[in-house]
This record gives sequence, C-alpha cells and structure tokens, in this order.
Amino acid sequence: MPKRKANEVLCTNVEGASRILNRTRQTVSTYIKNGYIEGITHGRNTLIPIADIANELGTTHGQAERVARTLGLPLWRCKK
Repeated sequence: MPKRKANEVLCTNVEGASRILNRTRQTVSTYIKNGYIEGITHGRNTLIPIADIANELGTTHGQAERVARTLGLPLWRCKK
C-alpha cells in the first residue's frame, strides 16, 4: 500500500469501529456525538479515524490498523 500523505488519515466506518471497539453502532455514534472520537462525514457515511479508535483502546495506531485489516474491515484514506 502506498504511503499516506501528511494531511491524510486512515479511517473506517461506524460498523468497523464498533467491531474494533466491541461496542454497538449506537454506542459508537454516541461517542462521536459527545466528542470522544471524531466523525468525518463523507456523503451518507460517517468515517472514524483509526488513530481515534487506537486512543480509545489505549493502543498504538499500528495495532489498531492491524486489527482492522485482520477483521477485513473497510478502510479509507481521508483528508483532515
């Protein structure tokens, strides 16, 4: 996979974040609403940066990215 540019972040959707965090989609949506994690709206999808998920889990960005790839979750590169 090509390297990410400085202003790009790796994101997954709400369903992917809920699988990584082991929470319901409603709980993840509440985390976004309350500002615990950032939600980037792209069309009708809400994308969550893997870095925010890693902070919530207390792990590194690389570990959260490996979990997402292992689970086969959809990943997008988003501009911040």
